[in-house]
Amino acid sequence: MLLLCFANAAEAQRYGDAVRTELNALDVEATCEVPEGGNRLRCSWQAADGDGTRSLEVRLILDDARHTLYLSALVGTAQPSAEPTNALLRRLGEYNWSALSTKLEWHPVSGAVRLSALQHTDSNFDRRAFRALVRLMNRESIRVASMLERTRSTSP
Repeated sequence: MLLLCFANAAEAQRYGDAVRTELNALDVEATCEVPEGGNRLRCSWQAADGDGTRSLEVRLILDDARHTLYLSALVGTAQPSAEPTNALLRRLGEYNWSALSTKLEWHPVSGAVRLSALQHTDSNFDRRAFRALVRLMNRESIRVASMLERTRSTSP
C-alpha cells in the first residue's frame, strides 16, 4: 500500500497522483511526502531480491521545478583511499558503457555508489516508461550491489 502525505494539497505536483497510482499498480509499498515548500514529491521503498535475502532502499524525487523524476538506490561504497577502488571504478565505467536507462554514480568524498535513472516530465508523464524504470531500478539495484561486492572481494 502506498502512503502519500502532502504538506499542502494545493502544492502537490501535477504528476504526484499519477506516481501514486502507478506505484500502487506495481504493488510497490512506498512512503511518500512533500517536504516544506511543496515543489518536490519524495518517495522511498524497499527493493528485494527473489528469495528475500537482500533488500535496498530505492528513492524517487519528482521535481516540478526541474520537470524531472529521479530514481536512485545506494548500491555500495568505494572509498577514494581504499585499495579496491580502482577496480570498482573500472567496473562502474564498464556498466555505464552498456546501460541504456540507468547509470552508476560515485561520490568521491563520501565514497557512495548509487544506481540512478531519470525521466523527464516537461511535456507529460509517460506511465509506461515510469513503470519500466521502477521495475528496472528494483531489479538492477540488487544485481548491481551484488556485482560490486563480487568486484570488491576479487580485487587485489
